[in-house]
Amino acid sequence: MNENTIVATCKKGLEEVLKTELESIGAKNIIIGTGSVSFNESKEKIYKANMALRTAIHVLKPLKTFYVSDYDSLYQQAKKINWHKMFNFDKSLRIDAAGSSHILKNSQYTIHRMKDAVLDTIRKFNENKRPDINKEDPEIHVLVHVQGNKATVCLGSSGQPLFKRGYRIEHGIAPMKEDLAAGLILLSGWDMKKSVLDPMCGSGTLLIEAYNIANNIPPNLNRKFSFMNWYDFDCRLYDNIKEELNKKIKKSDVKFYGFEKDKRTYFTVNKIIRDLNIKNIVIENRDFLKTGKTFENHFIITNPPYGERLKDDNLNEFYKQIGDFLKQKCKGSLASVFTANLEAAKFIGLRTSKKIIIWNGPLEGRLLKFELY
Repeated sequence: MNENTIVATCKKGLEEVLKTELESIGAKNIIIGTGSVSFNESKEKIYKANMALRTAIHVLKPLKTFYVSDYDSLYQQAKKINWHKMFNFDKSLRIDAAGSSHILKNSQYTIHRMKDAVLDTIRKFNENKRPDINKEDPEIHVLVHVQGNKATVCLGSSGQPLFKRGYRIEHGIAPMKEDLAAGLILLSGWDMKKSVLDPMCGSGTLLIEAYNIANNIPPNLNRKFSFMNWYDFDCRLYDNIKEELNKKIKKSDVKFYGFEKDKRTYFTVNKIIRDLNIKNIVIENRDFLKTGKTFENHFIITNPPYGERLKDDNLNEFYKQIGDFLKQKCKGSLASVFTANLEAAKFIGLRTSKKIIIWNGPLEGRLLKFELY
């Protein structure tokens, strides 16, 4: 990170996809890192990146990079940043720490000293008034990234992580995050013409993200961002960019199908689809292994269970059944299966055309691509 760039973070394995997305919005001087992609600073690109990027998690504006010898040096250097010129004291604040350091080992104390630096600076210029801390839904987001004896302090332009599109209904299950779902689809080679099937659709994230991609619907067109609370927020520029992205939305005739055998999850995904006013996603409350339908010349994408609730023997047999389903009922189709259980994946029994490593949090996963000809 440096102070002349913007940094978009992503899951490890999605950096090339994110680079392609940034190129599509006109970003320049793009450099790929590990779990991040940087590009030239521009207010227009900050706004557009937040609204349009599907695989980004945060869009960060680095403010200052410096060496640290202890927590007090972190405080003293961070206090030199003109926080009072960036946002008003009445905005709520969240501070996070990332990275690893042999000097700043305690991330909570790193956050504590960063908070002191920000609040003390703002108090000094605002008659002792200061922002409130809000960890759930802050208006201002600050991140300090530490690596060895260096720290980079960033102002987060996104606020809530960008995978929080606003359509998910929390109800006790752990659905795939939207940024990962979009990344898998963009890596799959789908031509956006073939009908889409997710035989284990869960809360519908893969199908909804595929629908948005096919229709060129920006993932975060209508949500709030932290940059709206910066002093230099340009409302007219933001509205123009939003209008530009709106005009690029198109109507696709692609059909989307899913199976979900759990009744509660089935009702939830259908409520999400209704709320989004999507007409051409159809979900059946049925085990896909028991359907009599065939799905020739489709694009199949799915995220089967990794084994948290199934014993190894049952899981291996289930993955074999997935392979049989693909062979017998999906001829002429392209399939992408994402899993973190590489042992069970062998039982699919099909030759992969490509394997791509993608990390899902701490889990090293594989996107397995099959040509079913």
